[in-house]
Amino acid sequence: MNRDVKLINYLPHVLREYEEFKVITNAEDPEFKIIFDVSEKVRNNMFIKYCDLDGIKKYENLLGIRPSNKDTLEDRIFRVLSRWNDRVPYTWKVLIDKLDMLCGKGNYEIKLIHNDYTIDLETHLNTPTQMNELLYMLDVMIPCNLIVKATNKLL
Repeated sequence: MNRDVKLINYLPHVLREYEEFKVITNAEDPEFKIIFDVSEKVRNNMFIKYCDLDGIKKYENLLGIRPSNKDTLEDRIFRVLSRWNDRVPYTWKVLIDKLDMLCGKGNYEIKLIHNDYTIDLETHLNTPTQMNELLYMLDVMIPCNLIVKATNKLL
């Protein structure tokens, strides 16, 4: 959010007409803009999806994640989200919720084939890094007696 700071608007109408107050508030406007911008950055970094590079570094440190040099901010946010929201026990509903969060509703197709002990998953992710992170999550969540056939198709 880009805030246009005009301190003169916070003064009573009687004082707005004086040249001294105009000069003082015009001099202080840039300082308040800096404060508003920094507070906006802090507020955004409180939520993983809206983090900038500084914010995502803190979440990665908390989770012990080391990003590669090739990772984009989007890849790093995806990785942190996938590990931040781990819940045990892993159920089908938890898996679906996690896929909805990471891939987005409608950006994947999943089928459980009971007799074959197989899960077929087709996703539509943008980068190989996101697919690798999804495979890591599936490796952690899916029981060892199930075979996961995961494919990623770009639209």
